[in-house]
Amino acid sequence: MDDAPPRRWRPGATDVLLLAVLSALALSLGLAPITNNDVWLHLATGDWILNNREVPHTEVFSFVAAGRPYLAHEWGSELLLAGIYAAAGLAGLVGYKTAIALLLSWALFTAARTAGAPPARAGLVAAMGLFVAGAHLWARPHLLTWLALLACLALLSRARRQPRWLLALIPLQIVWTNMHGGFILGPALVATWGAGRWLEARGRGSGAAQGLRILATAAAMALACMVNPYGLRLVSFPFELAGSDLFMGAVYEWQSPLTSGYRNTTMFALFIVMALAWLTTVIRGRKDGDLPRILVTAGLAILALRMNRHVPLFMLAAVPSAALAFPSRRLAGQRTGRVEIALVALLLASTTLLVAFWGYPYGLHRFRPLGLGLGPRVPAAACDTLQRLQVQGNAFTTYGEGAYTAWRLWPRVRVSMDSRNSVYGEDLYLAYRQALRSDQGLRDYIRRWPVDLAVAAHMGPFRRGYLPALDRDADLPHRGLLKDAGLLLVDFDDATATYVRPGADGSGTAAAEAYRIIHPVLGWSGFPAADLPGAISEARRALARHPRSVAARWILANALAQAGETDAALVQLQVMEQMDTAQVARSWGVPRSLDAARLGLEALMHRQQHDCPAARRALEEALRHDPEYQPARTLLAQLDC
Repeated sequence: MDDAPPRRWRPGATDVLLLAVLSALALSLGLAPITNNDVWLHLATGDWILNNREVPHTEVFSFVAAGRPYLAHEWGSELLLAGIYAAAGLAGLVGYKTAIALLLSWALFTAARTAGAPPARAGLVAAMGLFVAGAHLWARPHLLTWLALLACLALLSRARRQPRWLLALIPLQIVWTNMHGGFILGPALVATWGAGRWLEARGRGSGAAQGLRILATAAAMALACMVNPYGLRLVSFPFELAGSDLFMGAVYEWQSPLTSGYRNTTMFALFIVMALAWLTTVIRGRKDGDLPRILVTAGLAILALRMNRHVPLFMLAAVPSAALAFPSRRLAGQRTGRVEIALVALLLASTTLLVAFWGYPYGLHRFRPLGLGLGPRVPAAACDTLQRLQVQGNAFTTYGEGAYTAWRLWPRVRVSMDSRNSVYGEDLYLAYRQALRSDQGLRDYIRRWPVDLAVAAHMGPFRRGYLPALDRDADLPHRGLLKDAGLLLVDFDDATATYVRPGADGSGTAAAEAYRIIHPVLGWSGFPAADLPGAISEARRALARHPRSVAARWILANALAQAGETDAALVQLQVMEQMDTAQVARSWGVPRSLDAARLGLEALMHRQQHDCPAARRALEEALRHDPEYQPARTLLAQLDC
């Protein structure tokens, strides 16, 4: 086990092979676009610290929360991320998380081999831990907690024979405290390890004395947490944040894997397998030195059951023990061992190819693509437009768009909401949520905090009307931003719609560029006859700006069909058929229904042309894509051919 005296392990040819395929898997997991919205506030805060030469104490990015206390509890990581971006841009951020994935793959394999696991099992279990961690492999500070956790476990293992290694835990804790809120695990983990060591020695002899030294080290680490620019405020911050039931229930990664959508994912299945393997090792009987690691891993398992964001911590800690779940087959001969190694290497290589070609599989219908740059729902185009128009003022921003908008446009623009729940508190968060759920809620919100512009997410044009069951609030807050806030729609793509108040732009061109007929949610079908030429013109303008926009092409096809230009409308749908719409469909929350809706619209046009057989074929194909697509069923029943 890892707490036993360190073994002499020298990598052989099979180890090198397995490390190579593990490294390839780590690269495929790390080389993914930047999608998580939190990273942008980390960059913005890091830039602010660099420019002001101090940490922030009051909120500056939001006009709603202006002046409220702001505790940048991850300020060290934010400086690091801002420095990486300044030096290497988005590629640097991708490289940051990829480098950590590589470190994890090597550390996990080494830990399993040092614990005594044969190469094949060490590689397989290390890959399981790495793969589950890959779901949370974002360019965020929590990656440093993963490394700090493994460093703590390694130092504690070494300290069994060489107690001086305990001293290294103190500076590690100081750095950890200023990097990520997970630092509170440090003293707790070491105290648990020390208690396990003391219990294992039954309170007597050198083992008990070492347990007491470890407990004293844990106390020193707790004191070391005070070495930060905020003092006790930073130490108490993680407990305060975790104490909010509202935020614990609202944020997906803070929810239990047993009660949220996490239980339907690939990660959850591997979590269960790892837990069973670890329990098998524990039940088979521990050896001298096992108890400290068992207690620590059990504690991390409890945390993992509390929040799915802690599942990777359990996986990383459990790898060495889980790799010993089954007895070695050395007696079966070298040939069996070689077959095991070949099968594991093939499995890991196949998984790497799966991730490289299809993306990381969160579940059966959810994949994160391989690549560099920005993810599909980052509001880069919206911010490009606002920057070009020289807009300034207060921006109504939906939850996932606020951070990027603040990073790109502050100080000319201040946002209403982003993902820093601690800054806004429950009162402002509830007011914001009500603004998204009712017309009156939005009216009250913008009456209290007038806005000059908006960057608001949308879920696609065809949901409204085509999929009534998914239409809840599909037009909120967009309707209110136009009607009650008096803003103009100046741009949209497949992720966000961008609004500006007349006169809020320095260029003076916003009013001339505004879309007054079409809209990605509100205006896409059923245009009055007098508006059809304008709708077609505006849709073509939207397509010229965003040629790959499914929403704009959809609107154009509808407008052309209503204008009687059925052939031209069918051409637009045929172009859409050739586009890679799968990512858009997933981001709109309708992975099977987008193609079905497209074919349903195509069937309507064939019906207009009195081509009943073509309409029937299109509807039957639509139902093959989505058997539950009711509009196709209804129209199919109306056909008389």
